[in-house]
Amino acid sequence: MKSFSKIRIGNKEISLQSPTFIIAEIGINHEGSYKRCIQLIDKAKLSGADAVKIQLANAELNYSSNIKSYKLYKKTKLSINQIKDVYKYAKKKKIILFATMDHYYFEKVKIHQPLYKISSSQFNDLNIIDRICKKKKPVLISTGMTETDEVKKLFEYLKNKKYKIIFLHCVSKYPLKGNECNLSVLNFLQKNTTNIVGYSDHTKGTFACEIAVAMGAKIIEKHFTNDPKRSGFDHKISLNFKNFRIMVKNIRNIEKLIGNLNNNNQLKKKKIITSQKRSYILNNDLKKGEKLSLRNINTKRMGKNENLTNLLTLLNKKSKKNIKKNEILKKSFFI
Repeated sequence: MKSFSKIRIGNKEISLQSPTFIIAEIGINHEGSYKRCIQLIDKAKLSGADAVKIQLANAELNYSSNIKSYKLYKKTKLSINQIKDVYKYAKKKKIILFATMDHYYFEKVKIHQPLYKISSSQFNDLNIIDRICKKKKPVLISTGMTETDEVKKLFEYLKNKKYKIIFLHCVSKYPLKGNECNLSVLNFLQKNTTNIVGYSDHTKGTFACEIAVAMGAKIIEKHFTNDPKRSGFDHKISLNFKNFRIMVKNIRNIEKLIGNLNNNNQLKKKKIITSQKRSYILNNDLKKGEKLSLRNINTKRMGKNENLTNLLTLLNKKSKKNIKKNEILKKSFFI
C-alpha cells in the first residue's frame, strides 16, 4: 500500500486540497430502535455531515457476558432486515452510510458500502482487515488502542497491497479530556503512513475536531445523538444536531482560512500586485551606453503592475537610450 494523494468515497473526493469529510457517528446511539436510527440519519444529513456510521457487532461472538459491552450490543441489536432498510433509507436521503462490522455481520449484511471502518479493538485482527480490504473500497482504521510501533508494523504489512487505508488518530477513552487528545499524532501518521489522515474524537465539545482539521486531518468522525443527556451508550460524548451543525460550520470556516493551493483567486491576487508591488526605477538619469548598476536603482510603489522584469537580467547591461530619473525600468531599454 503506497501513499496516495487522493481517494474517492462515494461521490466525494478526499485529498489534501478537498473539504474535510465529516462523519456523524451514530454508532449504537439508536439504542436498538429502527425509528430512532432513521431520525438520527435525518438530523445528521441536515447538520451538514457527509456520512453517517453505525456499529454492528454480535454480542455473543465478541464479548463475554459479564462485561458492559455485551449488554450494550445485546440491547442495541437491529435485525438484518432493519439494517438493510436503514441502508436503503440513507441511499434515498443521499447521504453515505457505512458500518464498523465484525465477522458475523460482514457475512450477513451483503450490502455495498463506499467505505468500511476497522475499529480500534480490531486493529490487530489481520483476518478482518484483509477480508474487508479485498472489497477494494477505502478503509478507515482507528488507532485508539495502539502504540506508534503497532501502527508502523501494520502499515508495513499493508504497504505492498493495493489497499486504500486511511488511519484515524483516536484515543479510546470515554469521555476524553482535552489534554489527553495528543493531536500531534496526526503529524506522525502523515509522516509514517499516508498523506491523507483523519481524527476520531471522544471529547465532549467541538474544539478538538476543529484543531485537528487545522493540523491537516481530512476526515473527522464525531459521535452524534438526539440528546447528549440520555444515559448510557455513547450519548455523553456525542453532539446533538445544533452543536454538530456548529462544528461543521466552524470546520468550513477553518478550511477557508487554510486556503487551497490549487484554487488561488487570481483576480484578487492581481489586484493586490497592482496596488502593492514596487517597481524598479532610476534614482538618477542614465545616459545611452551607460551600464546599469545597483547604485542607479531604487524601488518605488507606482500603483502600476509593470515590474515583471527580473532585476538580475538588467544589471551591468548597457542602456539603448537616455533614461530619466524615476522612470520604470524595462528589459527593452537595455542591450
